[in-house]
Amino acid sequence: MRETIQGRPIRIVPNPNARTRWDYYRALQVNKELELVLSSPHETAEKLVEYIFDTHPDVPDFASGISYRFGQAQKVIEQYPKGSEILQDVILNDFQEAQGRFQNGYAYAVSPTVISSHPDIPKRINHAGHFVQKIQLPESVQKRSLVWNRWAQDMVRSGDTAKLFLQHPYLLGVELARGTKLPVGNLVVELGEGLARIRTPMHRSHDLEKAWELPVDGEWGSGLDLWFVMTHIMEKDMLSLAETIGEDMIDSRKLTPEVYAKSYVFILQLIDLNPQLPIQGVLSDASWIYSPVLRSLFPQQAVSGLHNIAGKVTDLGPALELGLPEQVDFSTKDETRRQAFIKGQYVVNVAARFIRPAQIRDIVKRFGLTA
Repeated sequence: MRETIQGRPIRIVPNPNARTRWDYYRALQVNKELELVLSSPHETAEKLVEYIFDTHPDVPDFASGISYRFGQAQKVIEQYPKGSEILQDVILNDFQEAQGRFQNGYAYAVSPTVISSHPDIPKRINHAGHFVQKIQLPESVQKRSLVWNRWAQDMVRSGDTAKLFLQHPYLLGVELARGTKLPVGNLVVELGEGLARIRTPMHRSHDLEKAWELPVDGEWGSGLDLWFVMTHIMEKDMLSLAETIGEDMIDSRKLTPEVYAKSYVFILQLIDLNPQLPIQGVLSDASWIYSPVLRSLFPQQAVSGLHNIAGKVTDLGPALELGLPEQVDFSTKDETRRQAFIKGQYVVNVAARFIRPAQIRDIVKRFGLTA
């Protein structure tokens, strides 16, 4: 292993743009783990891949976060002869393991709960240093996940690993290729214990648990073992990428309420296939797309109609004031909204929402769809 300045090896540097302490402490942890395997480039690569792909249901993880962790891992592994090739092999093996799960109709979701208050929930599985629950996949989700997975494997095999992790829009497909996030119609979803997502300072003053009538009480930790489907919109660049990697990978180029309702069909299938988990419904912790500000300023745009089928919506405030600049980026990809934003006529607000399965079924029926 080559030495750097003052004879000290390169180490992981915590992400300076991280929003939570998790990133910082995870970086410290992996550096301690690397100290124990310095003599083995393969074991080092394994620790680095665990770090790249690590996730926690309490912490929203963005593709940019995975990209940063890969960049840091690459700097560390390049200290070894043929280090990049070794890292590539371990990453490929990780994708291949995910492929095997997809082929058998399931994915894994991390579960930090030590003992659940739900007696019928299955015993957690120990996988790659995490406790996880097995998530059964609807056929459509399984098929699209496999396409994303094979695409990612092809990029790694062709020597485009850095391109996959560091270049937009390719990096947007990494989590779908692993099953950390799942393609559901024109949405991307996470299935997990996500109540902590709405217990941040940004959410606290809105008392969302009470407003949404979630089954929690004043006891410490109450509700943290509840499960949710957490949704994300496929942005335009991701839709374009999905179209290039396989047939029938998206439902439409335009996100109308009808197209959105199709995603609800697959979400209901996902919920129905996993009755062993206490899934309360669908949760979005902060998105521009559900804000009543969007609906009031641009009622003619189809995307504004999503507010009406989102369930219980709570406006959280301006995205920039809440430290969510990417929400402004997403919202202003549309030329009309971008010009209104530039002129100061549109302040991009974000909203949280929650909708129960029964309400989703009503919406699906309203659009003449079958779950």
